Amino acid sequence: TYAPVGSVIGADSAPLACPELDNQGRCLLTDHGTFCIFNVYAPNLGGHGLTKKMKFHNALRRAMQRQRAKGKAVILVGDLNLKHQALDMHWQDRFVHIPDILHQVQTQENVRNTLPRWKLDIARHWNRITRCMDTQEVIKTKTQNSLTNETYDKFRLVVTLNGRRIHLGSHESDPSHCTYQYDFSEDSYFDEDKRERVRCSEANCVRVGILTELMSKIAEVEWDETTQRAIESHCSRLSPSREWMSRLLSEDNMVDTFRHFYPTAEGR
Repeated sequence: TYAPVGSVIGADSAPLACPELDNQGRCLLTDHGTFCIFNVYAPNLGGHGLTKKMKFHNALRRAMQRQRAKGKAVILVGDLNLKHQALDMHWQDRFVHIPDILHQVQTQENVRNTLPRWKLDIARHWNRITRCMDTQEVIKTKTQNSLTNETYDKFRLVVTLNGRRIHLGSHESDPSHCTYQYDFSEDSYFDEDKRERVRCSEANCVRVGILTELMSKIAEVEWDETTQRAIESHCSRLSPSREWMSRLLSEDNMVDTFRHFYPTAEGR
């Protein structure tokens, strides 16, 4: 944070009141008298996981609330590593809640012919996909620069189906980056302030793009872009990060200034 001399009456490099988070140097608070600024670089999913990301976000929200309790206006800047509205994200990154689809197909057994084909595809093949995902492992690979012929050590996620090895995702520089989008288990963490476990992701929530890849490579069912966009239009659930941002705006009365001035901007 750069500020003119004399404009800051105090600064805090550990405003989250959590040594585990503050020691990462991801948040700096500057006090400007009537207002304060939180400058942050929130964890992303790759290499950190949703638990650590939500732990940071929740601690940040509590820190801002503490400053408001002192009568200060709060400004939040930096990189939150989240996408709040559908306009902010690529349509393939929206989440499909698989249990909802399975329940709908099961309860509408008598009118299956009225359901979209993609919902029936999910109901028919999801068990096969989950069994296959139980075999996942990260393997070492090498990539080569086609211009310089330089080689690089990388990692790739692999699953096994009927003795056949299937590569998922992309070559990554860190093993954890290979798996985080393919972990569909429920996740939670223990909130030290609330003294309770907080759920940060539901089980079997899958991105449209990832689900399309799994259907193609494991179930051998191909979905064209029209089908994928139809699936995306049914994605009504908020991710934990998006829900956190919504509460920041609705309950803490903060304003998304970018969205205020650019209401139709896409993919920010």
